[in-house]
Formats: sequence, C-alpha cells, structure tokens
Amino acid sequence: MKARAPPPPGKAATLHVHSDQKPPHDGALGSQQNLVRMKEALRASTMDVTVVLPSGLEKRSVLNGSHAMMDLLVELCLQNHLNPSHHALEIRSSETQQPLSFKPNTLIGTLNVHTVFLKEKVPEEKVKPGPPKVPEKSVRLVVNYLRTQKAVVRVSPEVPLQN
Repeated sequence: MKARAPPPPGKAATLHVHSDQKPPHDGALGSQQNLVRMKEALRASTMDVTVVLPSGLEKRSVLNGSHAMMDLLVELCLQNHLNPSHHALEIRSSETQQPLSFKPNTLIGTLNVHTVFLKEKVPEEKVKPGPPKVPEKSVRLVVNYLRTQKAVVRVSPEVPLQN
C-alpha cells in the first residue's frame, strides 16, 4: 500500500498514521533553519584579507563574508582596472598557507582565507595543424590470382606496372 503524499507547505494537515507508517520527523526543517542562520552570520561577518596583484603589489582589504568568489574576482579586477576574463584567483588559508580549491559560487566567509592572489591566466598555445595533405593520384588495379581469388590495389599512374 502506498503512503499518502505530504501536505503542501504552509498548510496544517491532519496526519493519519497507519500501523506500518511513522510520522515524519523535523530533521529537514532543522537543517534548513541552520542553513539560514549560517547565511545570516556570513552576511554580518567581515574578513581582513591581503590581496596580491599580478604586479606583486600587496593591498589590505576588508571583504564581506557573503560575497561569492567569482564576485570577488570581478570586484578586484574592477578596482584595479583589469579584465576578469584574463585573470584568476588563488586563495591561501591562514593556517597552512596552502592553496585552497573552491567553486565560483563558494562564499568567502565559508573559507578560511588569509591571502588572495590575483593571477594572470597563461594563454594556452594551440597546436596548429600543418598544411593540408594533398591527395595523390591513384588508380585501382585488380589483380587476379589462381582460381577465384582477386585483390584490388591502388597504384600511382606514373609508376610502371612492373614495379
């Protein structure tokens, strides 16, 4: 027997509990509330970060914890008159000074950021194919072997048949 679908959100519903069904627990609701609280805490948080520009110049910056990493890249490039498509961010943690991996939509406040390096992307050189290969002139030659065996070979018309 199939269980009943849950009621739409926002409406109070009477719960009919059968002997083999258990009432839903509020674990999902609690995790959503924790997520909302965490986002609110990130909005209020600010971070003091060292920004190293491609020229080697270091700047101290106070960043809002609710900014996404891609937004930070665009904002830093705008402040320094750089093209965001030609630059990338490398961030280092305060404890280990190791580069951290992140996704573009990761919030700055969720990472333990100490230093942000604004690096210029190195353009990849594409290997260009050589000149197009010119097809050689050839003709089909049918070779008859003993009985019913045959073979078809392509040969150049300039080469004598003896070769």
